[in-house]
Amino acid sequence: MTTIDSPQHIPSLAISPQLKTFLEEQLIHTPFEGDPHAANQFWQSTGTQLHYLSAANVLSDLPGIDKLKRFQLIHLSEMLLNAPDQHVLLLAVTQDDGGGTYLLFPKASRCCALAALGKQAHD
Repeated sequence: MTTIDSPQHIPSLAISPQLKTFLEEQLIHTPFEGDPHAANQFWQSTGTQLHYLSAANVLSDLPGIDKLKRFQLIHLSEMLLNAPDQHVLLLAVTQDDGGGTYLLFPKASRCCALAALGKQAHD
């Protein structure tokens, strides 16, 4: 599992180029009109993070994520998108200021909750 606290760290993730391009589109280009500085400022001011989970990870592996946030991730996600390479991108807004948590995980996750969410993802 890898956690980043800025969309500028997407290149450091050990994922395919297609997934990196997809993340840049979803985390920088679409919400911030391609302005990486604005995206980074928002993430820093709100504490937004992205957690990349491998197929072997489960939600309890997430650092600093208590039971309430795990519930929010599973049941109150704002976005659940199919991503390249049989992955899913989930966003749960967990704060009034719009901050939240992104999860990038494979559809073939051993975590039952994530596998179920993977089946609900859309394009």
